[in-house]
Amino acid sequence: MYYFLGYKKIIFECDCKVLIRSLITLDGDFSMITICSDIKRWCSQFESIHYRQVHREENAVAHELAKRITTAQPFTSSSCFIPYWLTNVLCNDYIH
Repeated sequence: MYYFLGYKKIIFECDCKVLIRSLITLDGDFSMITICSDIKRWCSQFESIHYRQVHREENAVAHELAKRITTAQPFTSSSCFIPYWLTNVLCNDYIH
């Protein structure tokens, strides 16, 4: 979707050091092979991709999403409309 919006270069940030290492090297953690394959397939649409490991504090938006996602409480979102409970986390992320 973002490729069609004109984004050609992306930075993939993650607080999972093992995942980032598995994405960058060919000898990563075998347990990550499926998710790495999915991420690389998705990222192949872009001209360039940079993988970056960040601390959980720097990845607050993704951490908040992961805490909130359950099968009992599904939600949908888009790049135009975000869940109200994520607004403060996004603002803090943008400021810092």
